[in-house]
Amino acid sequence: MNAWNTIYDQFNPIAFSLGSIEVHWYGLAYACAIVIAFYMALRMIQKDPERFPIERKEFESYFLWAELGIVLGARIGYILIYEPNSSYYLMHFWQIFNPFDSHGNFIGIRGMSYHGGLVGFLIASYLYSRKDLKKLLIYLDLIAISLPLGYVFGRIGNFLNQELVGRIVPKDSHLGQIIGIMVDNELRYPSQLIEAFLEGVIVFLMVVWAKKHTKTHG
Repeated sequence: MNAWNTIYDQFNPIAFSLGSIEVHWYGLAYACAIVIAFYMALRMIQKDPERFPIERKEFESYFLWAELGIVLGARIGYILIYEPNSSYYLMHFWQIFNPFDSHGNFIGIRGMSYHGGLVGFLIASYLYSRKDLKKLLIYLDLIAISLPLGYVFGRIGNFLNQELVGRIVPKDSHLGQIIGIMVDNELRYPSQLIEAFLEGVIVFLMVVWAKKHTKTHG
């Protein structure tokens, strides 16, 4: 057993507190993901204006729509797919986005679905650009380039929040014994970090390669 295996025993998912409000590392990582995706897209617009003929203000407006769609879709998707008391939230819809518990304590909004966020993003993107669908492909290209690095921080946030852990490490797996994380007295793969690398860093490199070798949008 090494120090990495027991990192959760030494790590607090709460970054700091502002009075009674607890700020989690996950929330900070999510904020970093948004900022990185936004500025990556802006850099692409500035660097390659012929491929991405969009004004900054226009993209800022679109990004606001897209982020709103992601947040709404991710939260509603979680309620519909993962929340065991989904019927309660469907009957009390305002509670889906209520950051306070029944005693008035601030607990934040917990539970976001990646798949729900994707659906919300696509719907918001379509609604924003439905009058000019050619621009929709340009927007999607920008997000395809900028999103993977933001995704890295999202998965790091899952790791810091001690959620979405991987499968139990087999006892005969030498690599698993090294990189595994103890969760509820069982050694599990840090799937969040593995996904951050494979679905974040690697996908980013693939999309950049595709951008260099294609001329059409979409």
